[in-house]
Amino acid sequence: MSQLMPIHLLSLGDKAIVEDLCGTERKVHRLREMGLGPGTEIEMVQPGSPCIIRLGEQRLCFRADESLNVLVALLPKPCEEPDYQMALVEPSP
Repeated sequence: MSQLMPIHLLSLGDKAIVEDLCGTERKVHRLREMGLGPGTEIEMVQPGSPCIIRLGEQRLCFRADESLNVLVALLPKPCEEPDYQMALVEPSP
């Protein structure tokens, strides 16, 4: 399993899975009402404070104090295909 980190530490374009919601029962309930719960995949759209994340087709904005209540596991970045260049090699005489 990947190390857990607060959501505000994600970089632009990072994708992560929500692992835990910390805070008062009221705050956790509100985050779940917005669709943010364990197992949810998110993407960082704007890092910083406030940070903006993409959750499905919606975007959510968090101030620094709120973002500390969401712990995520960073997803690995997809491997990019290498840029192969092909060249015709003529056999030497």
